[in-house]
Amino acid sequence: MTALHELADDGPRVLVRTARTSDVPRYREAVEASRARLERWNPVDPDDLLRHLPRQSDVHRTFLVLARDDEGAHGVVGRVNLTNIVHGRFRSGVLGYDAFDPYAGRGLFAEGLSLVVGLALRPVGEGGAGLHRVEANVQPGNATSAGLLRALGFRHEGRTPRMLLLAAPGDGDRWRDHERYAVTAEEWPAAAYQPHDHRRLVVVVGGPAADRRALLAAGMSAELGLPLLVGAETQGGLTAPLVWGVLAGCPTGAVVDAPWDAAAASEVRAGLRSAGVAAAEAAQVWCPTSTTDRTLRGWGLAPGLVLDPDVPLGPAQVARLALGARALAAD
Repeated sequence: MTALHELADDGPRVLVRTARTSDVPRYREAVEASRARLERWNPVDPDDLLRHLPRQSDVHRTFLVLARDDEGAHGVVGRVNLTNIVHGRFRSGVLGYDAFDPYAGRGLFAEGLSLVVGLALRPVGEGGAGLHRVEANVQPGNATSAGLLRALGFRHEGRTPRMLLLAAPGDGDRWRDHERYAVTAEEWPAAAYQPHDHRRLVVVVGGPAADRRALLAAGMSAELGLPLLVGAETQGGLTAPLVWGVLAGCPTGAVVDAPWDAAAASEVRAGLRSAGVAAAEAAQVWCPTSTTDRTLRGWGLAPGLVLDPDVPLGPAQVARLALGARALAAD
């Protein structure tokens, strides 16, 4: 087995390196000093470094962030695990970390975590781990941890429901949701709070089968997690200018329940343009009333899908059309 090389880097106030057996005593002291703050989010175990050390490999690395000035304390600013590393064409890993008292909240750990991310994304030949992407997962309530990641330029990618079985004081063990953040080598070093590059998806649902159209639009909105904009001819709907005006302010896109008939094709296209959506970027789903008009092109938007009038509109059909719209818009 090839011996692992130490990974290390340093900054103005901290240095980071892979953990050593000699670090165990002061690591225990650091964890105990921080127990009251950490136990809200993660299990607190002063001996967990003893379990990480034998697992060190090219798929599991443990880093310590050490203060240049230990201020008479233990000197361990924090610990960062880079785990679940997959090489090959994925080249990705997952960060898990804790910051320790008395250094927490003063920017030292942020400096150290930034150094660790740099080591993770640096090519192997330049003293790094050679990864392309690192992610970190944070419980939704832990705004401090999420804010740290955004300050380092991580992007929010989504939520993973019931990801980890964790206990919190008075709450017991429970499968807890986590928010997922990530950054890639092309972006690093990343600007603080970099804007999210949302992929916009606009689905316009139309056709003369009004009841099925309304049900399908609402179902696709829920399936895709997009806002639902309801046109004026339906109860409580918006006028066309309002629909396109609201759509213009939806960075992730929306599902539009569009009651306008095929004769309004030019107006629909103009509305999409006014909302910053090219006609070719909007997925059209048309709801005919019978098999005889199922091939009608609706507003002539491409790409397009047609709801089969003979198929019951249940969860399976909604999901298939939603996935089809996503796929068409990705082409």
